[in-house]
Amino acid sequence: MLKKLKYLFFIVALSFFQHLSFSQGNKIDSLKAVLLSIEKMEPGYSADTSKINTLNALANELSAKQSDTAIALSKQALKNSEKIKWDLGISKSLTQIGNFYKNKSNYTSANEYYLKALAAIERLEKNTAPEMLNSVL
Repeated sequence: MLKKLKYLFFIVALSFFQHLSFSQGNKIDSLKAVLLSIEKMEPGYSADTSKINTLNALANELSAKQSDTAIALSKQALKNSEKIKWDLGISKSLTQIGNFYKNKSNYTSANEYYLKALAAIERLEKNTAPEMLNSVL
């Protein structure tokens, strides 16, 4: 009986982890589809806030397995944010890039991006700054 319970537990756990892995893949695919649809709606228009948010969300999803791709996507979001002078997008992108470098144990680059993020956060309105400060500190 105990052997059957162990076997059943193993099957349930295996299917659960398989579901989690499949679920993350679906989210990545969905974000890629959103990004494609934004680009199709506005060909050549790269500075839309929804595109910036989608780039950062996709980067966040990819960060565990494809950190270099995640950094490149957030840098693209940063460039687009700077183009439209959107401080919230700038600070989120800079913070996220800092996090990715920190996760790669590149603390010098992480610190550089965190300091830039802090400067961008200081430009934000007072009601937005506290929630961004939490992700920087």
